[in-house]
Amino acid sequence: GAFADAYGRKKSALMAFALSIIGFVALLFTRDIWMMVASALLIGTADAFFSGAMESWAVDRLKNKRLDKTHTQMLLSSGVQSTYAVLLVGSILGGIIGTWSYDVAIALGFPALLYGFYFSLTLKEKIKSVKKDFAKSLLPIIEKTKQAFAFCLSDKKLSALLAISFLFGL
Repeated sequence: GAFADAYGRKKSALMAFALSIIGFVALLFTRDIWMMVASALLIGTADAFFSGAMESWAVDRLKNKRLDKTHTQMLLSSGVQSTYAVLLVGSILGGIIGTWSYDVAIALGFPALLYGFYFSLTLKEKIKSVKKDFAKSLLPIIEKTKQAFAFCLSDKKLSALLAISFLFGL
């Protein structure tokens, strides 16, 4: 969200798709554990660029269509439900296909990523004249993240949960 606030949602979405594509290509062509970790970090970074930007973009576009608040909320909730349905089906199919071929499971996501990148290129965005300072907008996020990690590391159960989450993320 901070990058999108400073540089625009379109640039944030393009950065997210580009990092996702690079991360998945690297994941596809490596068997080295450290490259896999680096790929996972790239993909996670891409997700951070998506965060907030796409939702805000959708809300603004719906506002421009002058829909009433109830209609806008219904459209957004159906979009969220669709996202979770696709994630559920994709996870199941990816797991099934992944038992047969890891590479095919990853490669099947490329058309969606390429289409998303292309689609983001074609969208128009009104750039606001006042831009937030990107570095300043990151400082509270970094500080809260440090506090959260310190809190998790201070408790044995939370530390174990953090380690398990990290390992499952690999």
